[in-house]
Amino acid sequence: FMTGPVGKFLHKPAGVLELSIALFILVVTVVQMVLTGKDSLDYLTLGQFSLNEFFANTMNIIVGLEFVKMLILHTPQAVTDVLLFAIARQLNIAQHEDQVMSGSELDALDDEQLQRRLGDIRVFARVTPAHKVRIVEAFRREGDVVSMSGDGVNDAPSLKKADIGIAMGKNGSDVCRQASDMILTDDRFATIVDAVSEGRHLYMNIQKAVIYLLSCNLGEIMSLFLAVICLPAVGAPLRAVQILWINLVTDAFPALALGVDPKENDVMRQPPRARSESLFAHGRMSYTGLNGMFIGTMTLVAFRWGLQRDLAHAQSMAFMVLSMSQLFHALNLRSLEHSLFRAGPFKNRWLILTVLFGIVLQVIVCELPAAQLLLGTVHLDGTSWAVVFALSASVIVINEFAKLFHSAR
Repeated sequence: FMTGPVGKFLHKPAGVLELSIALFILVVTVVQMVLTGKDSLDYLTLGQFSLNEFFANTMNIIVGLEFVKMLILHTPQAVTDVLLFAIARQLNIAQHEDQVMSGSELDALDDEQLQRRLGDIRVFARVTPAHKVRIVEAFRREGDVVSMSGDGVNDAPSLKKADIGIAMGKNGSDVCRQASDMILTDDRFATIVDAVSEGRHLYMNIQKAVIYLLSCNLGEIMSLFLAVICLPAVGAPLRAVQILWINLVTDAFPALALGVDPKENDVMRQPPRARSESLFAHGRMSYTGLNGMFIGTMTLVAFRWGLQRDLAHAQSMAFMVLSMSQLFHALNLRSLEHSLFRAGPFKNRWLILTVLFGIVLQVIVCELPAAQLLLGTVHLDGTSWAVVFALSASVIVINEFAKLFHSAR
């Protein structure tokens, strides 16, 4: 204990309190070994973990997940609440002695009283399976997402009641594993942090792909809608086959690349989401709508510029801007919060390859005679291409300013 949590975990010399706790645990353990004949040092346990293993394996989840609320410890009667509070304080879980509650104290409270004190308690000690179920139900009534870990048969009821029951794969009982939703094959609590991190990563990638597709399709709708309102006497800015080309080629590949986007560095620093939170919460709906309107507006600007020559030239410019602005917008989705350059524009090589491939493909369909015949495009001169690239890349500029303003707030 002294070389583990005091020397390695706390990274400082053992003080009087630490030495006193270690001596007390040593005495209790020796008495237990004499009376029971056991040679195990796993006296204080969290699940099947000994206290030393608990210190070594649990701190990562407490630091990494701010929504960890309490510990439920199986402890003998000889271990006092004072000792438990000292341990919890070292782990920075509890700050006051009244934040530790025993099973007998829990029995003295009705459900309403427990609900009122639930936010203050950080450690439950000497609890029964019925106590665990009651605690889980109390948290669920608060609207929290409850995760419960365990390894024994007596943990099965609370695992079943929790939103996410976590069983130990190595030393957990069969009943416990069957009642759980997730099994830790390595029996390490730090694995839960990794699982949450991967879950958040997958959720964010799905969110990016959905927002990208919706904003791009909204841009197509806005370009046609604005053309009808602002330029009613002129033909449509896009041909039907051009819209089909964009949906099949330009939209699909960047969305797939965003689906394998690397994990962001601050994924575990973000607060947990509420169970009822929408995919478009925190301004994501406005973000999608405004980007779609901006892409549609830039498409109409290109169309109006090309009308200085003829309708076919205008439609080709509008087609190029609409498709390329969507490709550039895919780079904005590398991070919904941070600048593209902070997130790293080249970290997702598949996205970079997709954008480059899309741009080259658009140049080919505009300059190759066979593609011109198929898609109704015409040759664009250097000035027209400069306007196309400037209008297309402007979606990155406007998003960078928006993220800068958001971070300043």
